[in-house]
Amino acid sequence: LEEMQSAKFECQLAPVGDPNMKVEWFWNGKPLSFKTRFTPIYDFGYVAMNFGWVYPEDSGEYICRATNAYGSDETRAIIKCSGKTGIVYESQLPKGMMSIEKIREMESGWQRAPELLETETEKFKPCFVTKPEGVSTTEGGSARFCCRVTGYPKPRVMWLINGHTVINGSRHKLIYDGMWHLDIPKCQDRDGGKIEVIARNQCGEAYATTTLTVTRRKDDYRSVLRHNVKPFCDEEQVNKKFEEQEQQNTSRQEMYSEQRKEMMSKQVSSLHQSKHEQVTTSSSMSSEAQEWQQIAKREKSSRVEYAEASHFSMQNMQAPNFTMSLEPVTVSEGESAIFKVEFTGQPNPVVKWYRYSFPVKDSKDFKILTMDTSSTLTIEKTCADDSGVFTCLLENIVGAAKSSSNLNVVEAGQEYIMEASMRTMRTMKEMNINEGDNIRFDIGFSGGDKTNLEFTHDNRKIEETSGITITVENDVASLLIEKANPSHSGLYECIMRTDGGEARCQVHCQVTPASSAS
Repeated sequence: LEEMQSAKFECQLAPVGDPNMKVEWFWNGKPLSFKTRFTPIYDFGYVAMNFGWVYPEDSGEYICRATNAYGSDETRAIIKCSGKTGIVYESQLPKGMMSIEKIREMESGWQRAPELLETETEKFKPCFVTKPEGVSTTEGGSARFCCRVTGYPKPRVMWLINGHTVINGSRHKLIYDGMWHLDIPKCQDRDGGKIEVIARNQCGEAYATTTLTVTRRKDDYRSVLRHNVKPFCDEEQVNKKFEEQEQQNTSRQEMYSEQRKEMMSKQVSSLHQSKHEQVTTSSSMSSEAQEWQQIAKREKSSRVEYAEASHFSMQNMQAPNFTMSLEPVTVSEGESAIFKVEFTGQPNPVVKWYRYSFPVKDSKDFKILTMDTSSTLTIEKTCADDSGVFTCLLENIVGAAKSSSNLNVVEAGQEYIMEASMRTMRTMKEMNINEGDNIRFDIGFSGGDKTNLEFTHDNRKIEETSGITITVENDVASLLIEKANPSHSGLYECIMRTDGGEARCQVHCQVTPASSAS
């Protein structure tokens, strides 16, 4: 057959009317899947297969197999189909036309001048033709910065927000369409500040800067209502009620103290009157003096005992100190996040939790459990806006201590993809910690040999030493650096090598010195 021709197989089957009879068709030993082009027929002993049209790939051996309760039988046939030529190499123009020759002559004259070639290959450093302009927006609004850069070879452009390198993701979009764009779909407080753009090539670099101003919205209460649902009210009314309540508390304390003084004076006067009625006038003066002396001694002894019992000895006091500091936590959106610290101190310190500089109170969404030597902060159901720096503050009359760490919430569908048949499941891209805290990276992967995995710091391989631990367990590679210092700042990279290639996951870490952090 030739391509697009029709075909038909026919045969007669006996016995006729057998209810257990089953007819099957096979192509090259595999069951034939019925299509629009294939139409099977089985009617009263007549078996047929209609082919509406055939292609070269339909060539092969066809088998019709009949089966009943007593056995089976089959018949075979072969189809050979030759295809038509797919590409026409001959000219479709009428004979005598010279169109092709004229086109070739025109194209041969379109040679570029050698002078232009020399000027194009001349190398020069980048230069900003259009610099980014400052943007002012409200929290939750969008911001776009764009610039145009020239240079040969083509320069690489890098954006920075407050000194931190911008990585293309859900929060920041890096686009190039002839001009370089930085888009921030939803601005947050931490995005406000200095915006820098650097263009580099092998001849040099160019630098430009601008600012992003993010103002808080006064009519947006979503950040409050998410964790603490309260009826809507005016801030001025709340402040007035708070002041009235404070005045009532102070007036109650004054009333209580005045009532107590009056009661004590009444008790002393009644005692004085009872003593005066029992004895004579001459002897009562001496007895009253003795009674007042006894009362004064009792009050003095009670005050001394209270002072000794209520005050601590300076020798037994101890400033707060963390025995287990906060560690970075990375979770998927909707999962719970747990921060835990252990500490010592005498007297027992007061524990306060903060997100950035805002206090975190015990509520339905934020559970705080504080014991004598430990405290735990649990976020029941995390969302993308919960990402940030959490701090635990310990205070007593001797001193104070502070520990901070990052919470990174990975949005659904925004996991970092690694190319060499692996995929990270939990990945941070940026990390800011204070000096003295621990650095911990957890990189999930699938596929690959775990012996070919390594961590690097600024392109230098990291080896396990005292204070640095590398573990691989349950398809999660972990790097732990204890008591970080500014020298640990830089670019950390996890590299996995396989037969198909290699995959890299990068995390930029910034360690803030203790002087500036305080």
